[in-house]
Amino acid sequence: MQFVKVISKKKNILVFSGKRGGYGALKPLLRMLESNESINLDLVLSDQHINPFFGNTQSEVAKDFPKYSILEMNQTSSKTSSRVYALSELLASSSHYLKTKRPDLAILYGDRGEVLTLAVALVHFKIPIAHIQGGDSSGNIDDLFRNAITHLSNFHFPSCKTSKEKLINLGIQESLIYTVGDCHLDEIYYENFPDIKEVEKKLDIMNLKDYAIFLLHPDTINKVDYENVLPPILNYLSSIFDNLIAIYPCSDPGYYEITKTLEVVRNKDNVHVYENLEAPIFWSLMKSAKLFIGNSSAGIIETSAFKLPTVNIGQRQQGRLRPKHVIESEFDMDAIKKAIEKAKRFDFKYIDCPYGEGKANEKIYKWICEYTNKL
Repeated sequence: MQFVKVISKKKNILVFSGKRGGYGALKPLLRMLESNESINLDLVLSDQHINPFFGNTQSEVAKDFPKYSILEMNQTSSKTSSRVYALSELLASSSHYLKTKRPDLAILYGDRGEVLTLAVALVHFKIPIAHIQGGDSSGNIDDLFRNAITHLSNFHFPSCKTSKEKLINLGIQESLIYTVGDCHLDEIYYENFPDIKEVEKKLDIMNLKDYAIFLLHPDTINKVDYENVLPPILNYLSSIFDNLIAIYPCSDPGYYEITKTLEVVRNKDNVHVYENLEAPIFWSLMKSAKLFIGNSSAGIIETSAFKLPTVNIGQRQQGRLRPKHVIESEFDMDAIKKAIEKAKRFDFKYIDCPYGEGKANEKIYKWICEYTNKL
């Protein structure tokens, strides 16, 4: 009797990233998938990664993973019409891509419009979706996107128990939900980032001791006059800290007004403005900073691992589970000053982090292996 050796086909796993934060969070998962000989990693980039205005971060990705694909998306301004047109271009690019590449599973992260756009294409091509960070709440239009992605997805990996409960309330079967923690924390807990002295050398800033980090994204629901409200905030921060590290916002409509204001204060000797910072540098800066201020989810999730006091301005993160180190403020100078004073006064060393123990990527990877072994 002659036996035929059956060679199992590699499983194709698509992982999509549209911006620096999501990529940094998923890097451990990408490394694990890349090293698995039974899996073909299909890393796909778009949006901010391929937009020079935001630092063209695909070059950062290329250093870690030289093999990746691009889905075209050309956003030319911060106007809503430009964003919508760019998303329509992404939808067309996704269709062309998926006609030839048929992944066995797609991994989508977060709540942004580019992720929803790809999810729509994946559903049409009947490709199963595993969604990370569903059930969170960010207090802006992305909440609508996140919930839509949830309903388009087949498997769900929320960051905390509160998010799992929300998914159940949205009608998701509990058997399809796997609470893993937040992926941003994995590299932080393992301290996979450089020493602050190394960061000083790379950024050409000496003696980074007394400094704050500023990161503000556009509010996509409430109208904010950034060109009037931001200069007093930035001037005040630069007057009470030796240095201010300011980072460009994401590509949501309204980003230009914020970046325009950042460029005005860039000429101050102690204000350092960056279109983009690699995740390990960002984490190193967090570890030694005195304050994080803005409205980024990083000020709630990543800062919790560092016990870094955060002043969250405005409504953008409304509804997201908050550790006690986060202090709320409106876009009002007096309220912001009071919030900063409160942040300086309190000891946050013993605040618990509700977003897991830094093993989210590992848990997701184990699930992917189990899932693909059944195919």
